Amino acid sequence: MMWFMRWVPFALTHGHNPLVTTWVLYPNGSNLMWNTSILFPSAVLSPVTLVAGPVFAYNTLHFLAFTLSGWSAYFAIRRITGTWLGAVVGGAVYAFSPFMLAHGLGHAQLYIAIGPPLILLLMYEIVCGTRSPRSAGLGLGLVAAAQLLTGEELLAISGLAGFLGLVIIAILRPRQAMELGPRLVAGIAWSLLVFLPLAVVPLAVQFRGPQRLSGILHTNTGFFSNDLLSLVVPTILQQVDPSAFRDIVGKFTGNTAEQTGYLGVPLLILLAIALVRPRRHAAAGWAALLALLFAGLSLGPHLQLGGRVSHKPLPWMLFQGLPLLGNTLSSRLMVITYLLSGVVVASGIGRAQTTRGPKRAILAGLVGVSLLLLAPTFDYPTGRHTVPAFFGHGGDVARIPEGDVVLVSPFVNETWHSMLWQAVAGMRFKMSGGYLFIPSPRGADLFAPPSPLSDALSNAEAGRTVPVLDPGTRAGMGADLQRWHIREIIVGPIGHEADAVRFVTQLMRRRPELSGGIYIWRNVSASEVH
Repeated sequence: MMWFMRWVPFALTHGHNPLVTTWVLYPNGSNLMWNTSILFPSAVLSPVTLVAGPVFAYNTLHFLAFTLSGWSAYFAIRRITGTWLGAVVGGAVYAFSPFMLAHGLGHAQLYIAIGPPLILLLMYEIVCGTRSPRSAGLGLGLVAAAQLLTGEELLAISGLAGFLGLVIIAILRPRQAMELGPRLVAGIAWSLLVFLPLAVVPLAVQFRGPQRLSGILHTNTGFFSNDLLSLVVPTILQQVDPSAFRDIVGKFTGNTAEQTGYLGVPLLILLAIALVRPRRHAAAGWAALLALLFAGLSLGPHLQLGGRVSHKPLPWMLFQGLPLLGNTLSSRLMVITYLLSGVVVASGIGRAQTTRGPKRAILAGLVGVSLLLLAPTFDYPTGRHTVPAFFGHGGDVARIPEGDVVLVSPFVNETWHSMLWQAVAGMRFKMSGGYLFIPSPRGADLFAPPSPLSDALSNAEAGRTVPVLDPGTRAGMGADLQRWHIREIIVGPIGHEADAVRFVTQLMRRRPELSGGIYIWRNVSASEVH
């Protein structure tokens, strides 16, 4: 993500297309519209990145993303429920939800979740007539275009939520659905009038441009589905996290950054209460029904219980094969559940303020306990990135001619470190490696495609045995160096640095120069390898 934040201002100031790149995975590069490239936020924060660097800019992005996502939800919920206190709490439920906490570990395209609340609000205003179809539609088109260049997955999920939300209205209130039809058509038309001109170039690059992908990027979609027990079992990202649950959470599929299902029993009860009396509180009833529907869809195509995957099909199986949804990971659908849960919580607070007696105490108690159980941990994980002095301001990286292609190890394992080093160095050099989706015979690959040199470096970086450098092996690796136009080779701080240095030294038949915390072989030629 830090690399994306540095690439966009570099591309814009050097006349490159920000939607594609050859600065990593050289010479073929990668289509950034098929990657989580957060183009719009990176462009907005370009001044911060250029002045203070990509690490500071990323921390700024993280802070602003959580803050503005909460304010976006507050604004939407207040307009829908009419209660400012409830909207504050509902916005906090959304901004600090398990979805945001999990993806805050690194998935910026998901925790920049400003768009879904605004899309919900604008659709609500079109349907309810609180704003003209023209003004609401124009706003919807602008928000959708910004979301396209921030995170396409959230745009697809928001579109699915809008569609299913309208289906629920049509089923429960068919007469009103018929009446709002003309307003809805007008609003969507106005939104497309804005969205299509802004989206046509990015989408053309994605589906007709270089290095475009096809098919399913993540073949094991079940790995990214929520477990049924995850709805009531907290993870390590909640403050209330009894140690007795640790073994249960450890059996869930996915990693911590994808375990987004936790709602807690009190919040589930609140959602159920909102379903019982939907006529008196129509917005809360609709929100609760759609929230529970998306929680169910987040369980993926097959039921998982305590880490055991059954063959029982679930509703998501009907959606995952549809266009635009095939690459949507089902666990991430919970963003809609938490947003709509914020609406239900806000409505519950509003009702508690106007009722008396036991009902008020019950509602207040359920809301309070729900918030307590959802509270984020005080020990939220953080990371430390140590960039070798070679790549920093005043470092020896300035001796590398601008635009040279450099083979940087880590090349396959933990290659995001080398991308950060390149970003901190101001994109001075190109790299033959990288951590981006690119086409392959299997449909899509992360990292560079297999080759004699990349396979050997992968083994060296992991501490495994490297191939014997016989003439045939050297010929294959020399061909890689020639094909990638390598001019320098760098080995930076990695877990098996000594193994990587030893391998490259044997390959090049000469020792490296130690400079600023890295090892560098300068003026590399493929003829040296043979």
